[in-house]
Amino acid sequence: MTLKEYIFEIFKLSFCGKRNPVKRPKLLNMINYTAHLHDFPSLKFTDREMRQAYEDLPICGSSKGLYLPETQAEIDEQIELHWKKIYSYFRKIDVLRHYHIESDSVQRKLF
Repeated sequence: MTLKEYIFEIFKLSFCGKRNPVKRPKLLNMINYTAHLHDFPSLKFTDREMRQAYEDLPICGSSKGLYLPETQAEIDEQIELHWKKIYSYFRKIDVLRHYHIESDSVQRKLF
C-alpha cells in the first residue's frame, strides 16, 4: 500500500463529507502514528510529503479542515470555489501584464 492509498482509506473511513473534516496536523499525526503498521519506508512523514501524497486525490478543504466529498453538491461547491480562484488569478495576471515600469526609473531616483 502506498501513502496515497493509505490516506485515501483514512478519508473514506473517517473523514467523508463536509461535516466530518480533519485538520492537517491531526491527519499527519494519525499517519505518523500508524506508519509502522503499513511498512512504509519512512516512519515519520512531513506535512509536505503528506500533501504531495493526497494532491491527486479528490480531497476537499474548508476552514474546518479536509474531507472527502460525500455528495455531488459538495463536489459542485468545490468546483465553483476553484473556478473563482482561477478567474481571480487571470485578472491579476492581466493587471500585471498591463503594468509598465519606466525603463530608467532607477536612474531618475539618483538625481
